[in-house]
Amino acid sequence: MSQKDKSNKPVTSKQVRPNKHNKWVVGISVATMLLVGGGVGTGLYLSSEANTGNKAERQVQQAAKAKNPTSDAENGASDEEKTKEDVLGTVVGKQEGKNRQVAAILDGETETAKEKSMRAHTVALAAISHLPSPKKTKVQVVENVPLGENIKDKEMVPVISLPEKPTTGESLPNPAPQPTPPPVPSNTAPQLTGANQTISIGTAFNPYDYVTALDEEDGDITDTIQVTYTNVDSTREGNYTVTYQVADSRGATSELSITVTVTNEAPVIFAADKRLSLQSVFDPMEAVTATDYEDGNITDRIVVIENNVDTSLEGHYTVTYQVTDAFGKETIHSITVTVENDAPVIHASDRSLAVGDVFEPLTGVTATDEQDGDITSLVQIQSNDVDTTTVGTYHVTYSVEDSAGLRIEKTVTVTVTP
Repeated sequence: MSQKDKSNKPVTSKQVRPNKHNKWVVGISVATMLLVGGGVGTGLYLSSEANTGNKAERQVQQAAKAKNPTSDAENGASDEEKTKEDVLGTVVGKQEGKNRQVAAILDGETETAKEKSMRAHTVALAAISHLPSPKKTKVQVVENVPLGENIKDKEMVPVISLPEKPTTGESLPNPAPQPTPPPVPSNTAPQLTGANQTISIGTAFNPYDYVTALDEEDGDITDTIQVTYTNVDSTREGNYTVTYQVADSRGATSELSITVTVTNEAPVIFAADKRLSLQSVFDPMEAVTATDYEDGNITDRIVVIENNVDTSLEGHYTVTYQVTDAFGKETIHSITVTVENDAPVIHASDRSLAVGDVFEPLTGVTATDEQDGDITSLVQIQSNDVDTTTVGTYHVTYSVEDSAGLRIEKTVTVTVTP
């Protein structure tokens, strides 16, 4: 009866007393099953992995080829690879022999295909772990995998060997000395010099006339200055900005901004207050002029915007002038005109007489008026104490009044000598 038939036979209630002989049989049977399972598993694993092209298969194939060696020149194999093939062939061969011996002893139930595959996987990994590696890479080998557990689900982590530390007395080679880089020469940025400017309107403006540049290494570099921004309009009053930039021969740069103020000087009107005689003729432009800082003489641009003078009546009047320069800047100026009645004038001078002379007080006396003309006939003697019979000093007072009612007096001295 086979081992399989025995395992399927029903168990009766009759108990069999174990003896020492039976214990040895059971122990040999268990060991035999493990060996058979490992050997058959190895064969199934190598067979199941035939199409995957993994590393274990390549190692087994190399071991098989080792039985029919060729020259190194023909197959190009190295001594190291041959060593790996010999070790793997030896391990696999021994395992197959053991499997055949155990299989001849037992004829019972074997492991499942999955269990055999996992067992073969373990054996292959054990063989590979004994092969020398030129890269000194250590492989983590999983041993004693329980039946039914899939080893593929476990992550295989390679262990990388670190270079061994130098033994006592050994010294690491000194690194090659690195060349010292040459020192970077210092470079001072150039200096821009400029000041705010005020120019008259209409003046030609050149921004480069107001700035200079010096560099500690390059010297005077004024001719390399660049204007990066300007909005100056010299035809309009206002504040404007000019920005300069300069770079030296090594690329260091500097910037400077200045303010340019464009001004327009207002024109000037020259006209003074006036006094006019009653009934006189008035010319408002007489003795009036105008000049401008930018335009020069602009008298011909004067305009009278107010004039209420009446010379027929005494009083104070206003005359207003206006002038505008070429850029629209205007000036307004006013004067006061006074209209007055001129006082008449008595023309009489002191006189000297001898005792006994005849004295005529109106002889040589005249009177004139700015408005009335000759008014000699209107002259009157206000007082006269002259006595030509007696030596002494005497006085004569005259008066006259013009047509406007303005009255004046004048006194002269008359001397009587012996």
